[in-house]
Amino acid sequence: MSCRAAFLVFFMTIGDAAALADTPMTVWQRAADPKGATVERVHNAVEEYLARSSVKFPVRELALEDARSLLEAAFARGIDSQGLHYDLAQVYFAQKRYSLVLRELTPIASAPRDPSISLAQVWDLLGMAYAHLEMHQEERDAHREHLKVLRRDASRAVATMNLAESEMALGHLDESIALYREAFRLASESQSMSGGDAAALSTWGLAVVLDRSGDPGAALVEATRANTLDPSAQILTKDSVFFAPAYERNWYLALSAEATARSLPETSRERYLVTAAAYFRDYVNKASEKGRTDRWIELAKKRAERLEKQAEQAKKLRLRKQTPKGIERLPVR
Repeated sequence: MSCRAAFLVFFMTIGDAAALADTPMTVWQRAADPKGATVERVHNAVEEYLARSSVKFPVRELALEDARSLLEAAFARGIDSQGLHYDLAQVYFAQKRYSLVLRELTPIASAPRDPSISLAQVWDLLGMAYAHLEMHQEERDAHREHLKVLRRDASRAVATMNLAESEMALGHLDESIALYREAFRLASESQSMSGGDAAALSTWGLAVVLDRSGDPGAALVEATRANTLDPSAQILTKDSVFFAPAYERNWYLALSAEATARSLPETSRERYLVTAAAYFRDYVNKASEKGRTDRWIELAKKRAERLEKQAEQAKKLRLRKQTPKGIERLPVR
């Protein structure tokens, strides 16, 4: 059965996940291991290209293509290592060629031999590639393997949140709810810079899965808390957060707008109720596209209809009391 639910994760910075150890080989090591020295030179050159890829188009695309060409040329000359295949997987991921990421990483994950490779990074990148391809069963398995090799709570918070997302995608809502709560606990206890974002994202995810599980009241409680942790849904709309499919973000923004409406006097709710309904309508329209099968589409339709009726009631009340709509800031896409 095909499902089309969200996958929310921090986009890994390409240069931050270098496959090979940062400690360079000594002169004696290079002399004793010429093949290893050649691999190191290729890897270092790729790292320079990847560092350049952090800038915007067109330099980014050119740098990535140069890195890809260098690696593929090296393989053609017999210069090969698991670390270089991991480097190539990073390049393919940045180029959005996710099926090729699987080609490069699956052999490494099943039979890692290079001690300089972080197996945690391999499983993390695999999980993200599966998410983009909407292969949710494989995605969930990758997140489970990722968690097996993680030790730091800050990293475990994000990985647990990603596992919760994949469980929701598979329709395992009870498991997803429990994992989101655990991810929030880990993120709240973390001292890392990413802890705050992870706590907010876990709360957003919990709100969505509660809504989909048939508990809209509890969902709005969590969405209200998420609005406090993430005012104007700024974290939800960061470039470092992606959704697969992209329209999944609408459900989160709809809950943000609806929770904001509930926090206002009845005469000031219309604007946010209209916005929430529009997000759900956009979700339905995109989920209805040819070739898609979306397990949440009927619920999204009902949510849109209910919000539209509530917006109309709020409008009538506003007009009756001659109250202006208000100019409160709306969530942004």
